Amino acid sequence: MKTILPSLIALLAIAPALRAADKSDKLFDPAAPVRTLQLQLTPEQWKAVEPTQSRQNGNGGFMRRMEYPVVHATVTLEGKTYVDVAMRYKGNSSFMMARNSIKKSIKLDFNKFVEGRTFHGLTTVNLNNNAGDPSESREILAYELFAAAKVPAPRTTILRVELTVPGAFDHKFMGCYTLVEEVGKRFLKSRFDESKGLLLKPDMARDLPYLGDRWDDYKRMYVPKTDGGDATRARFMEFLKLVHNADDATFDAQVESILDVDEFLRFLAVNAVTSNLDSILSMGHNFYLYVPEKLGGLIQFIPWDLNEAFGGFGMGMTPQTQQQLSLLHPHAGQNKLIERVLATPRFKRRYFAIIAELSNGAFAVPTMNARIDALASLTGPLITEEKKANISVGPPGGGGMGGRPGGGFGGGPSFGGPRDGQPRDGGPGPDGPSFGGPRNDNNGGNPGRGGPNGPGFGGPGGPGGGPGGPRVKPELKPFVAARNQSIADQLAGKSAGQIPTGRMPGGRGGPGGGPRPNGPPPPPRTAD
Repeated sequence: MKTILPSLIALLAIAPALRAADKSDKLFDPAAPVRTLQLQLTPEQWKAVEPTQSRQNGNGGFMRRMEYPVVHATVTLEGKTYVDVAMRYKGNSSFMMARNSIKKSIKLDFNKFVEGRTFHGLTTVNLNNNAGDPSESREILAYELFAAAKVPAPRTTILRVELTVPGAFDHKFMGCYTLVEEVGKRFLKSRFDESKGLLLKPDMARDLPYLGDRWDDYKRMYVPKTDGGDATRARFMEFLKLVHNADDATFDAQVESILDVDEFLRFLAVNAVTSNLDSILSMGHNFYLYVPEKLGGLIQFIPWDLNEAFGGFGMGMTPQTQQQLSLLHPHAGQNKLIERVLATPRFKRRYFAIIAELSNGAFAVPTMNARIDALASLTGPLITEEKKANISVGPPGGGGMGGRPGGGFGGGPSFGGPRDGQPRDGGPGPDGPSFGGPRNDNNGGNPGRGGPNGPGFGGPGGPGGGPGGPRVKPELKPFVAARNQSIADQLAGKSAGQIPTGRMPGGRGGPGGGPRPNGPPPPPRTAD
């Protein structure tokens, strides 16, 4: 392994400043060599781990969400073996891209079947399969940038994973994985010195809508992961009411008493700098909100699921236009929190100062290029090993990914008229990209047509997928260089940047059921 530059070690050492050092630090040591994690299942458990049913996304998304059975597995890392570990698959698009591959994303819970047990001080970890990312390092780079910006963020490391199933596989190479720390009570305790507050994982909550004063009305869209208690729930609803209903003077006077505005600006800045549109910026998901239990505790934003960062998300803008993403309006459609915060002069100045700090520091071209090279020295041999083993997980192309195999994720979304709640079949779009299906080359496989019942964007129905081609994420170094130039131009007032549209590039889709009340409907929630 090449030695990682001392400057990069110093950069990555910023993260522990946000939390007390503990036994998990060794697991996430950025200077550690790549280690091999071994999974072992019985033939019965290997068969049982496959999803047996699926259900429609509860918030009206166009894709069915998989239901993943939990099985018993044995895990070995660095000579230590853990039996009766709860294992299941995870993800939506990352799972479907790997549907015919051994390399699926996995969640491991060491505490579920053996109470009180930990894995390097943690109870749950995620093995992400880097679907659609040729570099296999996007998530690590993005989480490190959040940490460098002093945003509470999960830690990551690269692992080589093997699988043993007696009679089927003996230490079979599964691929290069990104191990991601779980956001749960242990995470909260380490970052905020408490864990009894309200943790939420918004699901298609575009524009963070205010839904009134009944907590039950929030559960479906904001997905509580902890109970939190009456006080934190009331504070969260009060926060949304302030954002959506307060006049400017009231918002200005009260927002800093309920939201950690500086932390939110840093969270927003990293999402904008990395053009991470599969997030609060466009889809209203892939982040957490935490309302601390302690009186006066300020609401915090936590990043999640960053595999589409660095211009990798196809919804709304091409990679080339994502390089020019607007700093002042990096969000698709309306987002009143972002808009009201950045309309406040002192917050806008602080936001631009944070972006300038990033572009001159953690996101500077020399710093990023050095870290990209350091990660490539770790992932490169594993990527070569994957090619030799014929392991491939995206980018999406070939057959579509709709309500049943062959359903599409293509064509331009059809937003139709008012949503009437009636399911509709989406017709095939003429030239939109399809999503999923087998891949037969490095560019995403052959074009495919979406099936006749691929549900879509407009309410419960919408467009089917048209014949599509590859959706390849941009190379990291050229993206970082172009993005830094765009940031410099925008900070200097030479450019306003590009505002995302929130629509899929491509041709027309079939008829849809109409937009959701808070903007064009987002794509499916991810099974975390």
